[in-house]
This record gives sequence, C-alpha cells and structure tokens, in this order.
Amino acid sequence: MRQDDPMLIDPNASKGFSPGGLFGVFLFFLILLCSVPVAFAMAFHINPTMVLLLVVMCITLAGVPCLNDRYRCLGTAGIISMLIFTVIGFHGYFAFVQPARALEELRSFNNVLPSQPPASYSDAVSLSFADGTVVDDTKAVGLKMVEGGPHTYCVAPILDDTQGERVNYWAIGVDCCEGVNSFYCGDAANPLNFKGLVLPDLTSSGDVLWSSFEKYLAPPIGRREHFTQAIKQAEATHGVTSASEPVLLEWKAFSNEQLQEERWNHVHIFLIAVGVFAVLASMIMVAVASNPIGDDSITAPTDLREIGVLLQKGGQVEEPQTFREIISLGFVVPYISFLAVLISWPFVMYFYPEVVYTLTIVPCLMAVCLLSIDRYRQHGIFLLFVVSIGIYVGRLNYYRNGFQHFSSAYGRTYTNVLPTEKADAHSDAGKLYFHSSAVLDWKRAYGYLLHGTTYCAAPIHLDGIKTPAERTAEFWAVGTNCCGDKGTEFDCDDAKENFARGGVVFHDRGGQWMIMPSPYDHYHTAVKASAETHKLIAPERPILVRWAKEPVELQEKLLGAAIGITVLSAVSALIVLVLTTLGMFIYKARRLHRLQAAQQAQGQQPP
Repeated sequence: MRQDDPMLIDPNASKGFSPGGLFGVFLFFLILLCSVPVAFAMAFHINPTMVLLLVVMCITLAGVPCLNDRYRCLGTAGIISMLIFTVIGFHGYFAFVQPARALEELRSFNNVLPSQPPASYSDAVSLSFADGTVVDDTKAVGLKMVEGGPHTYCVAPILDDTQGERVNYWAIGVDCCEGVNSFYCGDAANPLNFKGLVLPDLTSSGDVLWSSFEKYLAPPIGRREHFTQAIKQAEATHGVTSASEPVLLEWKAFSNEQLQEERWNHVHIFLIAVGVFAVLASMIMVAVASNPIGDDSITAPTDLREIGVLLQKGGQVEEPQTFREIISLGFVVPYISFLAVLISWPFVMYFYPEVVYTLTIVPCLMAVCLLSIDRYRQHGIFLLFVVSIGIYVGRLNYYRNGFQHFSSAYGRTYTNVLPTEKADAHSDAGKLYFHSSAVLDWKRAYGYLLHGTTYCAAPIHLDGIKTPAERTAEFWAVGTNCCGDKGTEFDCDDAKENFARGGVVFHDRGGQWMIMPSPYDHYHTAVKASAETHKLIAPERPILVRWAKEPVELQEKLLGAAIGITVLSAVSALIVLVLTTLGMFIYKARRLHRLQAAQQAQGQQPP
C-alpha cells in the first residue's frame, strides 16, 4: 500500500461514502427516478422529444458511478433502475395520463349521425349519437391474433335505420365478445345509451415513435391496429364496408365531470406509486453504495463530484487540471461547438447540408476523443451534452422557420393565380398572388384540435360555388389557433384584410428524427374534414398557404424568428457556460486546498 497517496491519509477513505454522502446518493437517485415518470405525465403530450432527451440524460447521470471501478455496481444498478422507470413512465402515460388529458384538450360532439363522415370528428374525445343509433351486435366480430397476446379484440358497427352497408363508426372492446355475432362491451346492451369515448389514432396524431415501440407499452384498449384488423375481418364476414379511417369508440354511458375526476385520480395514484417505488429503489442504491467493491489500495474518490479528477494513471495521482485546461475544454470548445451547430442548421442547411453534417460530426468526434482520456473524461461528457442541445435547437429552428423562409424565398412566384387551377402545376411555388376573383371562404373553415393546438384550414375559391369544377378546392389557407374554439371563425394572418390576395406557401418538410412531425399532416387532416363536411373536393396534395396581404413581409417574419431563436439560444448558452466555468474554478480551488492540506499532514507524520 503506497504511503504517498494523499487519499490514504484519511483512515476512512477506503470505507466508501460517509453518512452524508449516502444521503446524497439517496436524493440523487430519488430525483432521477421520479423525474422521468413526472416528465411523461407533465410534458410528453406537448414535446415528446424533450422528454426523451431528459430520459437519455437521466440514464447517463445514473451511470456516472461506473467511471469509478469501486462503484461500478452502483452505476449498473442505476442504469437498470432508470430503464425500468422509463418503461413505467411510457406505460403510465398511455394508460392513465393520455386518457385524462384527452378529456380536457379534445372536443365532445352531440347529435352525431352514423352516416356523417368520420373526418369531421377526427379531434373528438367523445361522441353522443342521435336517437335511434344502435350497436349492431349481429355484425360483430372478435379477433384473436398472435400479436395481441391472450386478448380478444372486439368490434361492432354503429348504425341507424337509414344507413346502408357503409360503416363510419365502430364500437370496440377487449375480451367482451365470443367470436362472431356477440358483443357485450361497455354499455352495448343498454338501449338508452348513445355515447362513446373515442380511441385516438396516435399514428396520425404526430407521435413518430408509436409505430416503432411505444405501442407495445400501451394497454390493450389502446392498440388501434388490432381493432383495424378485426374490422377487416368483419367486412369479410358480414359484407359491410368500413370507412378508410373510421372512428373507434368505447360504447359506454358516462358523465364528463365524473369521468375526468376518475381519470385524474388514477394519474395521481400512479404518480404516488411511482414515488413509493422510487424511494425503495433509492434505498437499494444506498445499500449498494455502502458496500463498494475493489482493491482498497486503488485511489478512488469517495465523493461523486470528484469522479474524473482523481484517477489512477501509471501509478501516480494526476494533478488537478490547470486553469487553461478548464477555460479551453470547459468553455471555449463547448461554446464554439454549440454556436457552430446552432447557426449552421437554420441558415446553412438549405444550401449546403454536407457542411452542416461536418460541423455536427466534428465536435461529436472530439467528445469521443476526450472520453477516451481519463483526465478529460468529464469534459467529453459535457461537450457531448452541449453539442446535443445545440443540434436539437438548431434543427428545430431550421424545420420550423429557416426551411419555410428559404423555401418561400427561393421558390417561384406565381401571379394572377385562379383558384380553379391545379395545385400540381404550382408545386414549386414559394409565393402566390391570386386573381382578384379569388376569395377566402372562412365560413367553410375547419379546426383540427391536437394536444392543445388547433390546426385551421379554409378553402380558397372563386366567389360563389356554382359548378362541380368550382367545388374543387386546390388551395387552402392555414394557420394555428386562429379559428375559434370550434374551428369555424378563421382569423389567421391577414384573413380579415379585404384586399389580401396573396400567400406564402407552407411546404411539407416531412418527418424528421427527433423533431416534432410536420404540421402539414395536421393541416391536411383539417382540409379533409372541411372538404367532407361541406361537400368540397380536395386533391391528395393541396397547396397550403399563409394568407397575406404582403407575402414578402410574412416571409421575412420567418427569417426574423429564426434569427431571434438563434440569438436567444446563444446568449442563454453563454450565461450557462460562464456559470459552469466559474463553478469549475471554485471546485479546482477547493481541490487544490484539500491536496495541499493532505500533503502537509503527510509531511508532519513521524517517520
């Protein structure tokens, strides 16, 4: 055992954490384990990407003890616990939180006819049908499949006396039917019930991870794809024809107020249970931390804050990092890397994507190199975290503002456009100036409500609809949260300007990894609902525009928004990095003081 090791001066150095340190471990893991399920409950419906980034960060922090050989078991147990609580968070969101929030954020409709188009109610949470509506159990089907496990997925058409063989609405349930011609799910046997709760279509609602793995964490009643297969079997068995995107409902009598209270009580119970299990798991972490493994002669920090500062290398204890190393690796390199990705994504990606990818990969490779060096491992982790935030903010800024600005600025400008012209003939448009005969028909607007945001669409056509050709709406004005609670009061951009006849084309950027889905799909849902409700004909890919009196001014607003987000992010990052560097200086000073005190104590020991 070496006598020159300052860590061995303290006789308690080999015993692991002090009582205060164990309490710190308890709080550390308690906060990490609780933060993930709480984030799912509070923010996943608004910004799932940020919640997933939080999950990754928490898993990384839980694994930090693995950097020290003596506490590798603690880090491994922390990672496993975080993965388990992540799965719990996913399941709790789909089983409890999402149904509770749906009652608050989505709409309820009354006096619905089964013959009405289902697209008109794509944002409904509940439907109350007109008298005479029944669940036809004589055309019901129960389907068992390998993918559905032991459950039976039951469907039955919702019809009235005037309806033919086309079914727009289906009652559903799990394990409440026996083969065909049997359906006793919910209140299907109650002839006085005409209400149902809508099963949301998460595939079309913008959840890009649903099809990959989230659906496997949802309860059986949330597996829409299994009910869709059962509907196909009902079509083949009973000769009915279903709408391509029908509305699926749990047929049950309920009071909105009581059901909402009941569902939120389930959410609260879920969070309380998560807290209890988090306390138990944190106590297990303390038990693991109080029994470190490994050779006591190895220099090992007894405080998680010292990991990466005192590491064994070549038989000598490394000196603390210099001020130059702290400034360059803790401030200069992270900030320059952050600015590179933050600026290049919104302003360079449209023209030179290869440059952006290079600027994105280089700091990531630099972080990997720092991670391979014991002395700079903490700087590698910090750099990787800072660059990840910069990439996310930069990409989000590009797809929301930069992409739309440059697509409009560098797209073609068409003038004197007639609303009856084909949308495909203007697919390369950036700005459109319509003929003076064009009108914005705000009376036929529709708003699609999703996650608290209303996506509004209103057709652009000639003044008056007289011929079948004029019923085809090739161009639509769009906007968010600007068409009233029911979506029928279109007031987006310059919709109320009498002389507005122009528009900035809203381009579909497509789905992007780690970015919220393109609003184009939600606008298209509103377009389809308006077209079916008002007997209009919409093309498969209509042209969507931001209605404006001066399209160039609206175009420049997009550029201003991109610049504003970039400046705000750069200033915020500067403040955070300055504070972080200051903290590292304070830590260095305290560490030097401890080392000097240890050396002095060693020099005063008798030979």
